[in-house]
Amino acid sequence: MQLFMGMRRCKDTKSWRMMQRYEYMKKNKGSGKSIISGARKTAEIVWALLTAKTEFDSAKMTGIYKPMNLLEQALAAAN
Repeated sequence: MQLFMGMRRCKDTKSWRMMQRYEYMKKNKGSGKSIISGARKTAEIVWALLTAKTEFDSAKMTGIYKPMNLLEQALAAAN
């Protein structure tokens, strides 16, 4: 959780999809749930990097977060 809170304060991470998702979720669900969700996602990323023994590439984190609409969610759940 502390790692995510530190990432949230950094100016370099504003363009990361994960931070954009946090801001989107914060509007709808509140800051507490959004922080926990971001911390969990960060833990998953760290775990994947450690188990695969790969280095972190911040270029893969940049992009634009686009929330899925209900139709896209239903199609993703069906597959």
